Amino acid sequence: MDEQDKACFGEGTVARGDRKQKRKAQHRCRQTTDRCRTRKPNGSVAAQYCGISSPSHRDVTPLIRLKGNSDLYGVTVKMQLTSNSQRQAGLAALLVNLALEGRAGGRSYPGLRERALNQAFAEQLHAPMRQRLLSVDDAGARLYSVAVALRPVFEAPDETTAAKTLNDLMLRYGARPYLVEDVGQPFHLHFHGDGETDVEALAGEFAVSLALLMDTFGTRRFGICHAKECDRAYVDVTRNGSKLYCSEACAARMKMAEYRARSNRNR
Repeated sequence: MDEQDKACFGEGTVARGDRKQKRKAQHRCRQTTDRCRTRKPNGSVAAQYCGISSPSHRDVTPLIRLKGNSDLYGVTVKMQLTSNSQRQAGLAALLVNLALEGRAGGRSYPGLRERALNQAFAEQLHAPMRQRLLSVDDAGARLYSVAVALRPVFEAPDETTAAKTLNDLMLRYGARPYLVEDVGQPFHLHFHGDGETDVEALAGEFAVSLALLMDTFGTRRFGICHAKECDRAYVDVTRNGSKLYCSEACAARMKMAEYRARSNRNR
């Protein structure tokens, strides 16, 4: 029991099932509210008796790191803007990978066109946007054009090039912020672009989402798969920013290649 638990409970240990001791502990906690509320979310008995739920790791958006004392209770760590931006950035990479020909997982990939591209990409969207996208007659051709425009962002050799490309895309698609209330979600920011169809609206969103990633992490959170014989784009939303491959299949393939190389050297 550490010092802050002692402040709530005194020197003795409080049994979880002892209601009388529990009420006493709660009374002491009300007298030391400030200290109880500044406890770190470590699931301690003190936090439970204070009626403060320790946040689950699943509730903390991986890419958010607040400056200062982010462990204070009452600070909302999960930000819908960042969560939505991560999803949109991932969809940008997906569109590039679906549309453009090249190498994928060591094999030749022809890319999708027209209706096949529209259907494959629309399956990844929420129902309202999916229906709107499928209703656009030439959505496949427009999506392919957006994929071609986005690909240089992932291929950029340096941050200056990536920034210039993203600035051009945000200007081209007229990305603008506005608040949206989706079903089951509170109001949150979107950055749909201006254009003839919903494809251009999504393009503006994709450009801003990648720009937000770059604003926080530089270009190390997106790029081209590091596996041999693969040129698919990826977006990294892991906690430690360690992703180098477009898929688990490519990661496993490269680990196996490294293992075989080590085995051959040891012979």
